[in-house]
Amino acid sequence: MNYLRFFFSIFLILIPFSSYSQILESDSLALVALYDSTDGANWEYIWDLNSPVDTWSFVTVNNGRVEKLDAPGMNLVGSIPPELGNLTDLQWLRLPNNDLTGSIPAELGNLNNLTILFLYYNQLTGSIPVELGNLVGLEDLNLGGNLLTGSIPTELGSLTNLSNLNLQLNQLTGSIPAELGNLLNLDALTLGSNLLSGTIPPELGNLTNLRQIELWSNQITGSIPSELGNLTNLGYLYLQSNKLSGLPDFSTLISLSYLKVENNKLTFGDLEPNMNVASTSFTYTPQDSVGNDSVIVVGQDGNLSLSIPVSATANVYQWMKDGNDIPEATGDTLSISHVEYADSGSYVLRITNTIVTDLTLYSRPMNVIVIKDLAIRDEHPLPKQFSLHNNYPNPFNPSTRIEIDLPSQTQVSLNVYDIMGREVSAIVNESMVAGYHRLAWNGRSDSGQLLPSGIYIARLVTPEYNKSIKMVLMK
Repeated sequence: MNYLRFFFSIFLILIPFSSYSQILESDSLALVALYDSTDGANWEYIWDLNSPVDTWSFVTVNNGRVEKLDAPGMNLVGSIPPELGNLTDLQWLRLPNNDLTGSIPAELGNLNNLTILFLYYNQLTGSIPVELGNLVGLEDLNLGGNLLTGSIPTELGSLTNLSNLNLQLNQLTGSIPAELGNLLNLDALTLGSNLLSGTIPPELGNLTNLRQIELWSNQITGSIPSELGNLTNLGYLYLQSNKLSGLPDFSTLISLSYLKVENNKLTFGDLEPNMNVASTSFTYTPQDSVGNDSVIVVGQDGNLSLSIPVSATANVYQWMKDGNDIPEATGDTLSISHVEYADSGSYVLRITNTIVTDLTLYSRPMNVIVIKDLAIRDEHPLPKQFSLHNNYPNPFNPSTRIEIDLPSQTQVSLNVYDIMGREVSAIVNESMVAGYHRLAWNGRSDSGQLLPSGIYIARLVTPEYNKSIKMVLMK
């Protein structure tokens, strides 16, 4: 203990008794620890040691106990001391917009009287302590804008008095816990801009007091659960920039003002029923391309059929070859009988919709190769077996090519995992036509984050086949 800290501690403990100045020794030591660990000499407002404690900036004292620490933007630099866990009468702990680093102490889980915990916009690291689930009186928890990692603790589902849960702008992984569906008093759930994956738990449909859900910029997959249609008080639903593939009819959301679903995998069938749901703003464009890159080999004078079904009632289709519209090719299927060399090329289906007017969908290219005769065609048949080839180049920087062979149309999942087995990128997860397929991975996560050098595993899974290959990203 340095001399300044020693003097400060003795001063606090021996401060003359009065109804407003004396505080419990454990509280005084906690304040000493905060001063010492966060560069108190350089705070925006330095404590005057000659004044009563309850006159100090951002400290509120009642009956000898510290009830509030309220220091937003006060130039606190350093770590949060675990001794703050001894302030067992504390009701507010608000330290946002500082330069706090290190982890959140598990000892904060001892603050049973805490109603507000604000640590947002610092540089805190590590995981969210499961002990925060002990703070059953907590009403407002905001840890947004830090560098927190790991999963969202299921224990947060015990905070049944919580009205606001904000964990946005971190690096949290894993799925959204179904236990959050226990937070029946929740008004706002803000988890945007993390690395969350998995599906949206239908249990969130229990939170009928919710007015705001923000799950934007994650890696969430699957269909948006229809149970969210129970949230008749919901005014803001922000789901943009994920990998969502289904949107139910939300016409029951009578309070909805803003609906954002752009940059997902939605199609016109998802969007048509929702065009008039949001009273103020509905943003839905762009969406991911449909189908997959593919190579289709067909013999001269054979038959060719390309199909990209997209559900909806008001679609308008136009096939293109090598970037040019094909006259009268205006259905979801393109059939060519007695193909010729001239039919070789790259085919893409452009889809618009007379109801969802601001969105244009495109299929991924289908590259058709016409073979001269049967003998030559036998040298270039469709694959006879499933295969996942080694990527090339390997090692690679910044991108690599992955080739797969499919002897028949099938459901395909091709994902990339880190060496710990955590999924970092889903390259494809849908039905693919038979043929030779060339895919690429750019060394980024699904959220666009550049991944560090290391070993990654690409795994191909179909109902008939699965195989993994090792890839080395080297910078």
